[in-house]
Amino acid sequence: MIRRFRAGWAKATGKLGRFYCRHKYLEDVLQLLPYGSTALDYILRKAACRYELLDQLNDAEESLDRLSSIDESIINAVRSMMHPLTLEQRITCYRLVLLGATHSESLILETALDLLNTNSVTPQCGPPAVDVAVSRDCKKVEFTLAQGVLTVTDASLMWDCNCRDPYPAEYERVPCPIHSQPLGESVTRAFNAGLVRITYDGVSVFWRQKKDLWPPSVDAFHMVRHLADDEYATVPARTVCDLGCGTGFLGLWACDKNASHKHVTFADWLLSPLLFTHVNFSRFPKMSAFTPHYMLGLHDNWVNDTRGRSPRPFDVVLCNPPYLPVIPGFESLLYDSTVAGTDLLEYVLEHAGTLGRTVYVNFSSVAEKEVNAVLRRTGHSLRRVGEAEIVPFRVSHAFDKRGYTQALAEDGRVMFRPDSVHPYWHSVSTYQIMTERHAEQPARTYARSRAKSAGADSQGYLYRTHNPTFRPSLR
Repeated sequence: MIRRFRAGWAKATGKLGRFYCRHKYLEDVLQLLPYGSTALDYILRKAACRYELLDQLNDAEESLDRLSSIDESIINAVRSMMHPLTLEQRITCYRLVLLGATHSESLILETALDLLNTNSVTPQCGPPAVDVAVSRDCKKVEFTLAQGVLTVTDASLMWDCNCRDPYPAEYERVPCPIHSQPLGESVTRAFNAGLVRITYDGVSVFWRQKKDLWPPSVDAFHMVRHLADDEYATVPARTVCDLGCGTGFLGLWACDKNASHKHVTFADWLLSPLLFTHVNFSRFPKMSAFTPHYMLGLHDNWVNDTRGRSPRPFDVVLCNPPYLPVIPGFESLLYDSTVAGTDLLEYVLEHAGTLGRTVYVNFSSVAEKEVNAVLRRTGHSLRRVGEAEIVPFRVSHAFDKRGYTQALAEDGRVMFRPDSVHPYWHSVSTYQIMTERHAEQPARTYARSRAKSAGADSQGYLYRTHNPTFRPSLR
């Protein structure tokens, strides 16, 4: 009820403001008022700008193109100052770049974020070009489009194409599970250029191929499946944060499965993910039962948290961050995609105690060295949730950098399987970050853990700094 009132009030005052701006003679009439004419002029003009922006944001696909150009400026600027600067300096530069990029696109950032958080915006999308349905074990993927249905059985990935995989010349390439079928090219065109709806475990999200917008994939699917098996639905938590939200899949899944959640925060450092998360939340069947917050900022230093909208520490934090390490000689990988870099992963591992009471993170064996360095420095440890998943390493941005994948293989971060659909594989696992708080007060969420993996102690702890065995097996 309150959300509908806010949306109606924003539209009504916006129309009034736009009418005032279009009819210049009203400025002269306003001057006849004895008091408050300047303030009223400011209010009406701001309302008009707010209404224009509201109208623009309501077209999600058109807005995505506009926001993507802003995001690209942010990515290039922030990535270029990753290493020479401290975290505090990067945050300051990020905010300056953000304000400059939005100003150049005539976007009033404060108003846009306020519209998202007051639910005044109702972004509209057309029908999806292709529907992607993934089975719970991720072994079956169905692509449904106007021409028919393409089904991949015994799948390894959501997009199980191996056409661009870097197979050595001496090995014969296994037929592509997608393009060896009649509808392969049609599905590819729809998947790469159109609106895509992805459904897993009862949760559907819209996504579109963009440099700054990453879809939910097997990483996220395996993460939520292991959380469900770990009885996530019974974890008492009023507030939950999806940090690095992308399409908002993790946050929506958490709200769908855990009845105790009431406030959900979706956070990202780019604008396009927040817009599409809003699109997906507005289509969420249970949306009326939750209060959403959309936060923009680097890590958890959010530019629109001035009024304490998003309470910290959260009861639960879910994070499926980028984990491609930037190794010497391949620094340019940072500029090609948001999936490169381990800065968010390292930040969450280091600051888990202040982020949330229970923090879950998902990452790959390719980032094991970076993770171990943080664990040794902080004294934190990890409890594996479920089993490690051995999945294909198929990141097109990594393949575009000649020699990068081979360098990972030589370093033991990925392994080569010449007789499989995909040549390179890695291990992906979900962990709960164990801080000093957990050592003092063991929570029931991990005290009752069913420690399935070898080497776990009586409470399910797997990796400790005094026993640095953190190396997910690839065999």
